[in-house]
Amino acid sequence: MPPSSATLRLNRSIGPSEPLLPAFTPRPAHNNNNPLTRNKMSSARLNLNPQRLRFLLRASVLANVILLVLLIRWPDFESSGDSVFDLTGTRQKENARVGSGGGDEATRFVTKTVKVQGAAATSTVVEFKDRIVEADTCSMCAVAPELCRELGEDGLRRAVGYMGTNNRLRRALARLRKGQPFNMGVAGGSVSLGHGLHVANEERGPENMHRQIFDYLNKKFPGKGEPAIEPDTSLKAEGRNGFFNGAQGGVGGDYFSMCFKEHFPADTDFLFVETAVNEENELFVQRPFELMLRGFLDLRSEPAVINLQGIAFSFPQLVTGGNFQQPGIAQFYDVPSLSLNNALMLNILDKPSLLTEYFATGDAGGATTVNGIDHRHIGLKGHQLFAEIVKAYFELQLCEMDRIEEEAGHDDIEKLYPLGHLPRLLATEKYDPTRVTPRIDPFCKSMNSKKNKLVPVANEGWREWNWKDKHYLIADKPGSKVTFEIETALGVVQLFFQRSGAYHLGNAKCWVDDDVDKAQVLISWWDLPFNIGRSVDLRTDLAPGKHKVHCELLSETGDPDGGHEFRIISLMSI
Repeated sequence: MPPSSATLRLNRSIGPSEPLLPAFTPRPAHNNNNPLTRNKMSSARLNLNPQRLRFLLRASVLANVILLVLLIRWPDFESSGDSVFDLTGTRQKENARVGSGGGDEATRFVTKTVKVQGAAATSTVVEFKDRIVEADTCSMCAVAPELCRELGEDGLRRAVGYMGTNNRLRRALARLRKGQPFNMGVAGGSVSLGHGLHVANEERGPENMHRQIFDYLNKKFPGKGEPAIEPDTSLKAEGRNGFFNGAQGGVGGDYFSMCFKEHFPADTDFLFVETAVNEENELFVQRPFELMLRGFLDLRSEPAVINLQGIAFSFPQLVTGGNFQQPGIAQFYDVPSLSLNNALMLNILDKPSLLTEYFATGDAGGATTVNGIDHRHIGLKGHQLFAEIVKAYFELQLCEMDRIEEEAGHDDIEKLYPLGHLPRLLATEKYDPTRVTPRIDPFCKSMNSKKNKLVPVANEGWREWNWKDKHYLIADKPGSKVTFEIETALGVVQLFFQRSGAYHLGNAKCWVDDDVDKAQVLISWWDLPFNIGRSVDLRTDLAPGKHKVHCELLSETGDPDGGHEFRIISLMSI
């Protein structure tokens, strides 16, 4: 019996009418004209009398039968017994297993195919997979065997939507290995805020997936003193690691593309993006997502950006707009993408009862709750699983870094993990042989910001209002007016406001300076099942410098029920 570290697996596809072994066909006489061997071969053939020939044929058939039986029954002789076989053609789940030496050995499977020609011109295909021990242990299943057992090897592979070079991530991890402190920031929606966890501190508590990731990094690379959880500013100068959950409920890439600096410091080292489930399946979401990624990657701190794609079942399509529109942009910028949607979707479709395991339960989800399950927000186990996927991915990079640095004989960051440069053009614009995209440095005043809160310079009828962690400047009486000051470098000014088909929202007219003839009419009501913020360009042709933005609530409304309320979230410019 072979060593226990090797495992033989078999898939048979023998039809009911097919012979177990093909009929024997004697080989034709060998035509050998070599005078040195012709007489010897003839003499050997003369010694094969019919009785001896029949004995050899029977022995050959018996040996083949014994070999095939051993192949079929081999899994029954295994001592481990944790294989999952599927002889009926349905989906297989194969768990990669790690050697007993404390996780020092990884395994892979090599597929071989044997074709035996049958007498009736049919073929029997016998496939077996032989697990062999590799010297290279860097794989998701090798570094996270427990997670591999939960998702399966295929499920864990699907969870890695795009890997890329990982140079930025490895640069950031290499800095931590050298003892430097780090800041971790989050740009996401209500899932990142922890809605659905139903705990006292959803946003910052240890149950939140981002806090779990931070705690993992902080334990592996501790700073000086206690970690700073949501401080007012970066404390890296004191040697302390910092956690900044800048997520905002009901917003997508268009908000963070302009307002990200309001929610985490400029010296952030790890940035997690989780906006996929807040994006519509429309091409226009690609550009703000691209501007957001480009703004992150252009920070002086050279942050590692990781795109996280969540899962939800409360929208018209199974795969949300972000899962369609974001991957190509992320790949263009070499940003790794990890997908809970890819990891869980097929399993939940096969077994809907899994919803109760990974999604929030109870009535707190409101309109997104169906039969006691919040189809919009993952629960405790969903957060834990997403965090474990990220941690496994980080461990994979650390494993690869060990190999790279050992082979190179040094750990020089610049030589081993070059930063590269941003693409000269945007992925969402037409090719131009000479154009160079300028560095994007947006400015934002937001109702949700502690740094630059949106404060009017003139106000008639507008007031501050919030629902939980969502803050707005609102008006509900037609004729109410408000004025803000904003500064622009490239002449672009945007307003970010809420859109919904459920809140009876109305219309407003906004213009810049005295150019009332260039005013934009903003319609808050729509017939989509999203209650989210959306931005609109008020002007793209302004002179650099300071300007005033005016908004007036209109008596006309797009709401079928006649609602007028208008909710402003932020004013932005570049």
